[in-house]
Amino acid sequence: MLRLQSSLRVKGQAMMRDTGRSWAIASVPLFWSVFFLVAGTARLEADHNKFLNLEFSKAISKPVACDSQGYGYLLVPSPSSEGGQGVTLKVSQKPHPKSISDFSVTVSLPVLSDTNGLSFFSAGLVVDPQDQLHIIWTTRQGLTAYSAVETQSLRNGPTKSSWLNPVSQEEGGITLAKARSWAGDIVRAPDGGVWLTWTTGRASDSEVTVHLGTVRDGAWQSVELGRGNGLYPATLLFSEDGDSFHVACGDTKGGTHYLEGGISELKNRTWRLQWSHSGHRPALTETPRGILAVHELGDTLKYTFLERESRRSNTLTALDSRFEWDTVHSPRFVLDPYRVPWLFFIDTTRQHVFYSRWLGTKWSPIMNGFWLTRNSARFEDNHLSIDWLGVEPGIGADKSSIGLVIGHTSQFPTTLFDVIRVPSLKSDPATKILFLDLKEIQYIDGIEVKVNTARKFSGNPVIAAGRPGEFDSQGAASLRVIKENSVFRAWYSGLFREPGSEWPKSGPVPSVRVGYAESADGRSFEKKRLGLSSFGENDDTNMVVGLPTTPIYRPIVPTGMHVDSLDPDPTRRYKFLTWTSTPPSRSRVGAATVQSDEEQTWRLWTSSDGLRWREASFGGIRFPAGMPSSFSPQALFHDPDERDPSRKYKAYGFIGLNNDRRGAGYGFSADASEWTADPRNPIFDAWARATPVVRSGKVEQIHDVVVWKYHQYYLAFYQYQRSGTDMAVELAMSRDGENFTYIQPGEEVVRRGAAGEWDSDMIAPSVPLVDVDEIKVYYSGYRFSKTKLIEGERACGLATLRLDGFSHLRLEDGQKKGLVTTIPVERGSATDLYINASCGQGSSLEVELIDPESGIVLTGYSREECTSLKTDSLAYRVVWGNRRLSDINNASFQIRFHFTKGRVSPNLYSFEFRQDR
Repeated sequence: MLRLQSSLRVKGQAMMRDTGRSWAIASVPLFWSVFFLVAGTARLEADHNKFLNLEFSKAISKPVACDSQGYGYLLVPSPSSEGGQGVTLKVSQKPHPKSISDFSVTVSLPVLSDTNGLSFFSAGLVVDPQDQLHIIWTTRQGLTAYSAVETQSLRNGPTKSSWLNPVSQEEGGITLAKARSWAGDIVRAPDGGVWLTWTTGRASDSEVTVHLGTVRDGAWQSVELGRGNGLYPATLLFSEDGDSFHVACGDTKGGTHYLEGGISELKNRTWRLQWSHSGHRPALTETPRGILAVHELGDTLKYTFLERESRRSNTLTALDSRFEWDTVHSPRFVLDPYRVPWLFFIDTTRQHVFYSRWLGTKWSPIMNGFWLTRNSARFEDNHLSIDWLGVEPGIGADKSSIGLVIGHTSQFPTTLFDVIRVPSLKSDPATKILFLDLKEIQYIDGIEVKVNTARKFSGNPVIAAGRPGEFDSQGAASLRVIKENSVFRAWYSGLFREPGSEWPKSGPVPSVRVGYAESADGRSFEKKRLGLSSFGENDDTNMVVGLPTTPIYRPIVPTGMHVDSLDPDPTRRYKFLTWTSTPPSRSRVGAATVQSDEEQTWRLWTSSDGLRWREASFGGIRFPAGMPSSFSPQALFHDPDERDPSRKYKAYGFIGLNNDRRGAGYGFSADASEWTADPRNPIFDAWARATPVVRSGKVEQIHDVVVWKYHQYYLAFYQYQRSGTDMAVELAMSRDGENFTYIQPGEEVVRRGAAGEWDSDMIAPSVPLVDVDEIKVYYSGYRFSKTKLIEGERACGLATLRLDGFSHLRLEDGQKKGLVTTIPVERGSATDLYINASCGQGSSLEVELIDPESGIVLTGYSREECTSLKTDSLAYRVVWGNRRLSDINNASFQIRFHFTKGRVSPNLYSFEFRQDR
């Protein structure tokens, strides 16, 4: 706005230096133009500040809570009878809600004589140990009040509930302020007491007072915590000791004010908020290093330790290049059962929620989280802005998960509730932990996670294009390799085009068929001449599936081929899916012309041996959120760990949302025949990945994707598209098969070749093969330069990773020592701990076990008593003298890894529990 005013002044001065006649003509209208523009700009700025004040003043609201029986309570913005936005209270119909549909009961909110039925503008709630729901609220007219109700009465239905004054237990509530006030925080202290903050005096006033109140010893007690200019409602935090409290609030000038004290001191001293540091809307949590505050500063988030004298603000989001130009805000903290703080925040630019965990000395990598979807007919934009965010710990039957609620409040009011499972650890055999999202880690010091790049086979490509005239003469790609009876079996797509034809402008569509090859070592493949189907005049090809390509276009992608050992029908042991699209057509019915719509579906193909295929009974795919331009499956598997029978089969692949927007999606099925596309597709979306985000267009998007199960993880290789001929393969992971996190975006799993090489321009993924002591990453390589072929050249290559070697932990640059501590491990039946690690040139790894309660090393399990690893081992058994894991007496323990650098850093890839004899 200042730049606009300055520009107008410069232009005015330039015109005034013109001729007198010109000045005489121009000066009067210019004066009034400038006057009205500047006045209008001032009004816009005033309206903007007013809007921000409203948003900041209600930002402390806590919209979600859970009682001891697992029932959830949710405050949802809703239209107000007075106009504008109000609040509705919803209750889950059953314990342990999992989605917003579980909050099906709407109940009445408290009504006081002072409110005269006015609707709530801002509100927050909490449940105490006696299962009373406490709520603080403010009306649009500035009245703030406090009331409570038995949760049992709320669960009885939408009838009028008995909201009570928390002191007298009579119907009604406590009026905290009748006008010009705002509700602040509402929290449950460690002793179970409920405490509130609120302000009197609006943020625009010259003086605002911050209040703290609670019911103690059967009486209402409140105290003024301080006064200041333009203060917003305060955030409140109680220390774990139960006596210390911490209060922080922002102001209209962009500063944060803070105080700390003891409950026993409330009546005996005068309180005063002190300016602490720059920042808006602070969120507070307690760590062993002190009280940690995360606050907004401009469009970024920073963090500060409030109890330190310097109170220096540190960059949080701007350290990740993805968020350098983003608008991020609304930080929210929650502590998991291990006292690890999780920070959630809204990214308005990407219309996603992101989160990170504080690991004692540093933040975990920032993980992409949840979003709201409203698919448009053409999929130009299928995201809704996220206007509010709430988090709540203690969700689920074991009370260990985190409940997250987000909402959109404008044209299409939408609320999403989801449950984030906090991982647990138990030393049972076959439990293996990789270092991806670091959720099994509680503390880290001097250590970083690194995604590994696969090493290419020097004899690449392993499968190349066929001879002229053969079905794969113009390229081989999209392969799937499995190992059966010591034989490596490969299926791949072969491309053929009639000479002189073009695609897709005119002429026949290129023929795509599936070829077959075998290898004894996984490196040297021989194409098998099976003679099962003909192509042209050659009936002695290695083609195993041949389909007509016109008038129906069927891209056959064998990367999705799956060997299903759990299917009781032997004729359905091998499976893969094809995507079928029929373009719109016109036909004559009598005298009328009938226009048919485009049709898309998936078709399942099955085989008993992987060579002789048949089309299974037709099922197809439904699109509950609208049909995209295309959805081509590229990975298919049966998930034995899935509890929902309708999602036992999972498939992932490329989605063309429209001609200009691409992503990767997910579909699920009970029988691999009838499929449903996830309504939130694409679940691999460049809006969360791109640097910077590209909201639509053909660059900075996600193209092909394959997903597979690796122990308890769902791992993915996705193709990140920077341009039409610049695509690389990167790593993602999920713990539920639906919500995927990008692991170190920008790190390529398979690097493209040097300029001019056969794989120099593009790499496409396939499901890797886990072999005896390594992971074979087969991929498709493309070269578009130095070739006369329109589609470019394509062939299949091999790269390898060590077992479990998708990523590893290592010392940060400049660090000679470091350590990593896991979350508590419940003692199971495993007898031994194994690690996959490499140490060389004087580096070493030692392991010790910690008592989670005291933090003290278990007797006999110190790092000094551990036989350290100083070499390279895929499975190193950790021992402490003669002691093993089975000798531990504790019910739980933590594992601490000590890294010591020689000339190089130790690398830790995984750890695993086993039951040895």
